Amino acid sequence: EAAYDIYHWGRFSRIGLQGGYYPLQKYATGDSHPSNTVATAFSNHFAALTHPSDNIVDDAILGKGAFDSETPRLRRVIAEASMVTILLHIYALDSMYEAVDGCNVEAWDRSTASLTGWAEGTENARGLLFLSIGRFLCSRTASCEVSNSDHGEDSKVNKLIMLSLKEGRDAIEADVCDEAKEQISKIETLILTELVDATAYFAQQVVQNPSNNENKADLYGVAWALIPLIKDTNAEQTIRTNVGLSVNTLSQPMVDQVLSALK
Repeated sequence: EAAYDIYHWGRFSRIGLQGGYYPLQKYATGDSHPSNTVATAFSNHFAALTHPSDNIVDDAILGKGAFDSETPRLRRVIAEASMVTILLHIYALDSMYEAVDGCNVEAWDRSTASLTGWAEGTENARGLLFLSIGRFLCSRTASCEVSNSDHGEDSKVNKLIMLSLKEGRDAIEADVCDEAKEQISKIETLILTELVDATAYFAQQVVQNPSNNENKADLYGVAWALIPLIKDTNAEQTIRTNVGLSVNTLSQPMVDQVLSALK
């Protein structure tokens, strides 16, 4: 199907003077930077999988494994969520550490593009991809803030991510590249914050609107982007059991347990 071709072969993504395709799968199957603790956490959690993000996205697209009984529509939602919250999340951090190692602005711009949808990050940019999560959540909870640009309102967390992306790029450009590590740490924490908020939001939505299967698919996608990153064993087990393995039978008492664990 078309999604498979685009993911594996990168149709319509020509780059460079010589052309050629640059598939999304290439982001998922490369070697992660040794400083990328997010990539390490996923590798440890899914020890049986060679490339966890690739396996999850590929299975969702093809309807294999855990997704063999899901409809194409729901598999699309899960694949999209996993690409944004796992695959491009890990690739962005790899690119940031590569930028620090080589004082390479181009690598930093790749990281920005992986999170926002374009390469030139400023503190005023609105952003797409991962940043769409924060904007969606704030729009649903009436917590958006006025943007500093002409892009309307945005979430506070998104604005902080864009600020750190800008300050990290400034450090790389000024050849004080180690200073960008502080911004990477901030970005990791901010991304984790949005994953926690998204898991809590969609868990509550699944219970309040049990007939909306897309909420279940979104919850499954963001929860599995979060579960490997939870360091508290009890909290991880609670979220894994109540959401990761039981999204179709989620109840309010289970959601209450999840919300308590997320605190």
